[in-house]
Amino acid sequence: MSTESKQIKVVVVDDEPLEINLIKKCINWKIFNMEIVGEAQNAISGMELVEGLSPDILFTDINMPIIDGIKFSEMVIQRRFKTKIVILSGYDDFRYAQKSIKIGVSDFLLKPINNDEVFKAASKLKNIIDYERESSNEYNLLKKQLSDNLPYIKEKFLIELISGNLENEKIINRALFLGLRFKYQGVQVAAVEINSSSTYDDNVNTGTYFIQKIKITNMIKDVFQENEFIYVFYDTLNRIIILNNNENIDLFEKCEILKTKIGENIEYPVSIGLGEIKKHVCEIPASYKEALEALKSIKIINVKQTCKSDCIIIKAKKYIDDNLENNKLSLSLMAKHLYLNPSYLSRMFKKEIGISFVEYLTKIRMERAIELLKQGDMKAFEIADSVGISDSNYFSTCFKKYTGLSISEYKKYIINKFIDNGPYKMKSVN
Repeated sequence: MSTESKQIKVVVVDDEPLEINLIKKCINWKIFNMEIVGEAQNAISGMELVEGLSPDILFTDINMPIIDGIKFSEMVIQRRFKTKIVILSGYDDFRYAQKSIKIGVSDFLLKPINNDEVFKAASKLKNIIDYERESSNEYNLLKKQLSDNLPYIKEKFLIELISGNLENEKIINRALFLGLRFKYQGVQVAAVEINSSSTYDDNVNTGTYFIQKIKITNMIKDVFQENEFIYVFYDTLNRIIILNNNENIDLFEKCEILKTKIGENIEYPVSIGLGEIKKHVCEIPASYKEALEALKSIKIINVKQTCKSDCIIIKAKKYIDDNLENNKLSLSLMAKHLYLNPSYLSRMFKKEIGISFVEYLTKIRMERAIELLKQGDMKAFEIADSVGISDSNYFSTCFKKYTGLSISEYKKYIINKFIDNGPYKMKSVN
């Protein structure tokens, strides 16, 4: 509705009926697109009119019984009506005018009513009301446009967030503006991708791809059940991104559930890459990058796995054998080499081998140390260094724990064993 067609409603409150009639007849209200829609002779009745009619303009006498015009005006203003108030006073006292302005009254006119003054007041208020209505219409239009485009704007913000294109101090403020809530601590990213390989390219056309993607997105929403601080969107390459900022949700476990659902309902290979849990929202890009790295080679969770877990374990064992001398060898280093999430690789190790990565690494190092001891031509610290343990005392502790014998005791055991089995010449080992 335009500002011209929507009539401006006026209410007059005065304890003298004659004064009300004078206000009604002093000007032609229609030329201002105004209509006097209500009149009252006291503030109590006047407030009922204001509450019932929500007038645009209120003319009120200052000198009324029980509740005067100043107090009445305060009541209207305090209840947050958008009504413009004009106070009429028979007192030519600056203090009244000053107080009226202080409480937010729009105008102050002296009695007896002067037609020109009312005309000027009406003209001024019409301009103000028309401007406010126009501004309100523009604001509402912009608000509607924002509302209509909010999903797109939110997704654009989230893409910028994971890409690291936002200044840290602006993240929370922009998120709040868009209605996105973030906690300061605990974030993790997962990336879901429909695999594109020569085997499947001919079968997965564009239409089918998007249908599958929508199905997977719906499954994700079903798994997470609209939990707070979980955001699902697409990145620039149309991968489905899950951003978890809810410390009560184990993203890995949820992805395992998702894996089962996808395997039962999607006919094409789908992989899910999982980044590390980060402490702060500003580290979201790092978790996102890790999730993408996990998708490059061996996928973290591969619904139609082309490389089973035993394949991963074989590669992991080979990496350990090839790098056993490296005293910096760790689960994180190996996971990075295999493009895997360390937590996931740790779980897989325990599940497939029956012992933890650290236990397995220690076992292999001790087995290698035993082989070197049998050769009889290396000192203890040299053996320790050869199996990737720089601290010879720590090596000795690990060796005794693994074999039940100290290094010197094990040397004697080897010598005695071979003496018992026949002549055996051995180089001296200090």
